[in-house]
Amino acid sequence: MLVALFLVAQAAIPAGGGIVSGTTSGGSNYSGSCAANPTANSPEVVFSWTPSASGTATLYTCSPNTKFDTVLYVRSSLYGSELACNDDTSGCGTGDGSYNADHHGSKITMSVTAGQTYYVFVDGYAWSSGGNLGAFQLTVSPPTPPSLSYTPPAGLQNVFVIWMENADWSSIKGNPSLPYINSLLSSGAHAESYQQLPDGGSCLHPSAPNYLYAETGQDPGFRDNYAPNTSGHLQSGDHLSGYLKRVGISVRNYSQSVPSGICPVDQSGNGGAAVLPLSYFADLTGNGSASDAGCIARHVPLSQFSTDLAAGLTPRYSLITLDDAHSGHDNLAAGDSFLSGFLPPILSSPQVQNNGAVFIVWDEGTSSSGCAPIGLIALSPLAKAGYSNTVPYSHASLLRTMQAIFGVKPYLGAAASANDFSDLFQAGAWK
Repeated sequence: MLVALFLVAQAAIPAGGGIVSGTTSGGSNYSGSCAANPTANSPEVVFSWTPSASGTATLYTCSPNTKFDTVLYVRSSLYGSELACNDDTSGCGTGDGSYNADHHGSKITMSVTAGQTYYVFVDGYAWSSGGNLGAFQLTVSPPTPPSLSYTPPAGLQNVFVIWMENADWSSIKGNPSLPYINSLLSSGAHAESYQQLPDGGSCLHPSAPNYLYAETGQDPGFRDNYAPNTSGHLQSGDHLSGYLKRVGISVRNYSQSVPSGICPVDQSGNGGAAVLPLSYFADLTGNGSASDAGCIARHVPLSQFSTDLAAGLTPRYSLITLDDAHSGHDNLAAGDSFLSGFLPPILSSPQVQNNGAVFIVWDEGTSSSGCAPIGLIALSPLAKAGYSNTVPYSHASLLRTMQAIFGVKPYLGAAASANDFSDLFQAGAWK
């Protein structure tokens, strides 16, 4: 939403955009702007805006029936770097979009990211009287989402992502209690610097925000494992599986935590929806309906997985999420034992042997500060066997890699600037 700072009696504008009218009278004075004419002594009104969707937004000002020359600029924080600015490009006035000498509007068109807060400054001066105060109208358009582009993958075709839980990489590598996981390091490639996600001065916890970050590349806005239908938890923005659905790539979440025949939007807890990330998205759940047929089809008990694998019925993108007893959450050795029985049939399957890959990833570590590396192992005929690197990775890298493999863009959130896993694979594993 758009909220006025240091300004009395201004209406809040929804995250999707809207219109407010006000005056700079009573505003605070922030130094600096992009005005062609200096306005260092002019009070500014500041709005914070956290858009609900990513895309291209247009912000413009005008001064209907006044001669207040507005200046508009956007910063990353109240005193942060200037992201965009404009003076005297009218967004209103005569209604024909042209510059109007009586209204002196300003207009900015810029890319915005859902969930990120922007600070919008309205500045200006009354050119007819030489004063620094005046009334204005600010309009913020709903962000126009970028067009989804799809390039059919030319390399890897099938992906299995197996989520393990709550372990720093230092507690996994070389641990004699985890013989199977450590045996995979010689046949696959692994990361030595897959970082936990930071969260202020701590690390991002608990599980659900980490799973969702790997879908969206951004903070979901909560810090718990409550059910998707909990207020403020159902997500409406773009995400990986939503992209895949739109281009016809099949997605399914196999889990020990999902009951058969129900969309798990009302489940909660460590072994519930926390490990069922697809259940948090409005576009995959019929806006949070427990009876949504598409959601039910995408959430399948893990007991069905071996049958689907043997019959060649697994989707192009399989998420495999486990309960606390098998994910290593409660006991690392139990997670190792589970993988030793579960993983070999996948690795020998046609789905992997013919241009497929398995990624084993840990959702979070055990540290509350320092954010020590967690684990990422890539297993595929196209992976560099026995290879490791210290390239900085995170859940944003997992997301970027999935988007690169399946050919869906634009990159989501932090995936736009993250390293992908191409260094862990032979050249041409994906294009």
